[in-house]
Amino acid sequence: MTSASGISNPTFFSGPSDKLSGSEDMTERKDIPYKNLTGTDDDKISVVSDEGDLQCSTSESSLSENSVDIPTAKEREAKSTKRSSSGSDSTKSIKKESSDGKSLENIQDHESVESKKAKKTSSKFIVMMVLSAFTAIFGVAMLAGGYDALFDSILQSQMEVKPGSQAYDIWKDTPVPLTISFYLFNLTNPVEFTNGGRPMVDEIGPYVYREYHKKTNLEFHENATVSFYQQRWWVWDQEASGNLSEDDPICILNTVPVSAAYSSRDHPFQLTGLNMVLNQVNETLTGVFPARQILFDGYQDPLLDYVQRILNNESRIPPEALDLLDLPDGLLNYDRMGWFYKRNLSETYDGWFNMFTGTDTLDHVGNIDWWNQIRETDYYHEGCNQIFGSAGEIWPPGQSATSISFYCTDMCSTLTLRYKEDVTDEFGLEGYRYWADNMTFASADVAPENLCYCFTNDTCPPSESELGVPISVRARMQLNMAVVPYKNLFGFGTIDILKRVKEVILPLIWFEVSAGLTEELAKDLKPVMFLLHTPTMTIIWSLLVVCGVCGFGAVLFWWKR
Repeated sequence: MTSASGISNPTFFSGPSDKLSGSEDMTERKDIPYKNLTGTDDDKISVVSDEGDLQCSTSESSLSENSVDIPTAKEREAKSTKRSSSGSDSTKSIKKESSDGKSLENIQDHESVESKKAKKTSSKFIVMMVLSAFTAIFGVAMLAGGYDALFDSILQSQMEVKPGSQAYDIWKDTPVPLTISFYLFNLTNPVEFTNGGRPMVDEIGPYVYREYHKKTNLEFHENATVSFYQQRWWVWDQEASGNLSEDDPICILNTVPVSAAYSSRDHPFQLTGLNMVLNQVNETLTGVFPARQILFDGYQDPLLDYVQRILNNESRIPPEALDLLDLPDGLLNYDRMGWFYKRNLSETYDGWFNMFTGTDTLDHVGNIDWWNQIRETDYYHEGCNQIFGSAGEIWPPGQSATSISFYCTDMCSTLTLRYKEDVTDEFGLEGYRYWADNMTFASADVAPENLCYCFTNDTCPPSESELGVPISVRARMQLNMAVVPYKNLFGFGTIDILKRVKEVILPLIWFEVSAGLTEELAKDLKPVMFLLHTPTMTIIWSLLVVCGVCGFGAVLFWWKR
């Protein structure tokens, strides 16, 4: 067929399904035009399938140079293989370029990581150098006095007596268990003694009580002191007392008439009037009373009953008449006699204290500023009547192995205890032991400084070494009374119940107050005592300096490398 343009378009004719040499199986074909084939008007190409033979027929005119040969199957396959190979080479080239790009990226990432590592390493070196330098400087500062200042600051905060400190809690409500044990001297020959015989006594005890302390009515002042009352109370401990009972009868010296006579000793007229009263009320020199009355409950006495009737206007004698007898205050203020009478649970019996709190300095923490608003008592002569020293529960830190002093309200005097020895308690805590030695209560002929304790220059108590005992964990006190005869040749100034007695120092009672640290308090104190008595902290600060310097040098050396 010839197109309108005169160019013959080749046409494929369908024919039987035959195999072409070197080609794949062929199925039904449709006419497929070949574009861009040029030739003469009469030129045409015919492709005919005849029984499997491929025949090409042309017109008489030859194909022009622009004619296209139809490739055979083998040629088409060869070209296809070539194109495939070319495509593969192209793919390989792309992959190579891609691989080269990834390698470059990896190199860049590696350099970035290395840079970050270098920065991190540099930062670590700087931090280590700073820490080493700080450690060395800190250690030097502690050795140069920083630790002492720090320790003193902490000690100050805990030792000063103010709300919130450990010392305040211990001082206000004593957590240490206290025990008081009484030993009474039973007079076995009262009749012989009254008639001038030598007194014979037996010691009976212990009568044991649990003792408790509490500070009340606290008032803090701007001069770093605190005023307060001390409340004490006692509870009977039958188990610790064994077979003894509070109802045991004890024969004792009746101290009421003896004290009244001593108060008027220098006034014969008053002694004569007192003697009349004693005879009128049938007063006796000795008496038998239950232990509980001797100690806490108090026992009735004829002279005390007489005085109270007058004071309460229950007698025809006016109260002013008592001034003639010059009786001591104790006989005017009490209706019974007992060593601890009216003291159990009393807030005011021990008196009103004013004590340094240590908020300004610990040099006098715990020391008494005044007692009952006075700094001297009128009970003893000058030199023995001064009020100073500790209140008996807290002393300033840093005590030396010499002596300590405390004010004893029971004796209305300050006692000085002297160093005896170093001690270690059951929990391993080390400390000093102070005690009242032979010189504490020695007679004035042995210790002239004790002359102020004497009644007169000619009447001084003898030396008694038994009174000097340790008080690191316990305190013992014995009360004696001087019994002297009051006899006048003409009967003026005579006390009948005392005119035949021998002059003696008669023991009346002694008691022991024991206090032991609890295990919990010992654990709290142990680390502090360890630091105070060992060079531990000095070694630690020295090691810090060495470690800091060595660390700084090591870091600097490796950094420079």
